[in-house]
Amino acid sequence: MQIIFLIILYISFLSLGFGSSLIGVAWPSIQAEMGLPVSYGGYISTVRTLAVIIVCYLLGKLVARWGTGKVGMYACILMTVAWLGFALAPSYIWLLLSAFPLGFGAGALDSSFNDFMAQNYSASQMNWLQSFWGIGAVVGPLIMSSTVARPGGWRTAFFIITGIEALIALLLIFALPMWKQVAATHAEEKSQTELSSQDYRLHNANLHPIKMPGMGLSMACFFLYNATETSIAMWSATWLGTIRKMSESDASSQVSLYFLGITVARLISGVVAVKLSNDHLLRIGQILLIIGSIMLFLPIPAGISLIVLGVASGPIMPTMIHESPRRFGVLGTSNPVGFQMGTAFLGGTLIAPLVGKICVAFGFQAFPVLLLVMASILLLCNSLLNRTMAHLRNT
Repeated sequence: MQIIFLIILYISFLSLGFGSSLIGVAWPSIQAEMGLPVSYGGYISTVRTLAVIIVCYLLGKLVARWGTGKVGMYACILMTVAWLGFALAPSYIWLLLSAFPLGFGAGALDSSFNDFMAQNYSASQMNWLQSFWGIGAVVGPLIMSSTVARPGGWRTAFFIITGIEALIALLLIFALPMWKQVAATHAEEKSQTELSSQDYRLHNANLHPIKMPGMGLSMACFFLYNATETSIAMWSATWLGTIRKMSESDASSQVSLYFLGITVARLISGVVAVKLSNDHLLRIGQILLIIGSIMLFLPIPAGISLIVLGVASGPIMPTMIHESPRRFGVLGTSNPVGFQMGTAFLGGTLIAPLVGKICVAFGFQAFPVLLLVMASILLLCNSLLNRTMAHLRNT
């Protein structure tokens, strides 16, 4: 049963990857058909991201009311309805209205399943779970590219995704009885020694996440990491075209190497996490992120630099999430995980556009500088957080 349960969780994460890549790929076709300004695509992304942030901050209350299994099931049903809304959209307003339930469902499924994995499974399984996001992010554009030139065009792709999402929702309905059994099994496996080593944090269950010792630094790490990841995803192609003088198609293919690096790194991290601690995985990823940023200054193929940045990024988010129970206690971690992930999305929403504005004002040669600054501050914040948590463990 454990293996079947894990497979269902992994498959559910494919749907998160669809949402991360599909709308952007479909936008040129949607914009042309509806006669919309190119910039309107950004508003769809903004609505979706705001919904994700809202639901992340509500995670603790949602899980307390319905449990993780039902939250994930409702989230998947909500995303199914949202994708159907995109497929049937008669106007731009309809797209905006569909973006909100898509973001709300994606945020609920993402944060609740990550919270459950952090409490009940190893860092290896957390990384493998996150790698399925990358697979979904790759598959989504492939579905779109295979349908966009055929009758039905981009709408056909959204209908296909709607069908896949509906099947995933059925799997989650099937898995509902498994949740309590799996949680109970893992609770029995946790040794009394492990629990007692975290006694100093058990009182955190009654605290607002912001008041938990070390939470401010942890949220800063999530904020900075996602700001860096989103900036790379959003502006790398423009940097390649402006500074490296690449064509749009060549730049797009180069940026895909970044996402490939993330996916491969998470698959590999799932293996090496058996030997390396979370602290080591985080430090390696963050140092590689600095190295990858420096490589953008050098006269080497940009694809190599983007692969390094992707490999560096891969283990950081899943490993930070997996650290939540160890850092903030085994009780009531839904609120901490939700707040940290909400802050991560907030970082991407606020900082990535700011990076673009700075690059427009001072030239895209500033892009690697900004990445290097954010990666360096991330490493500093993580080091300060480790020192803070070590001090708490010793008091």
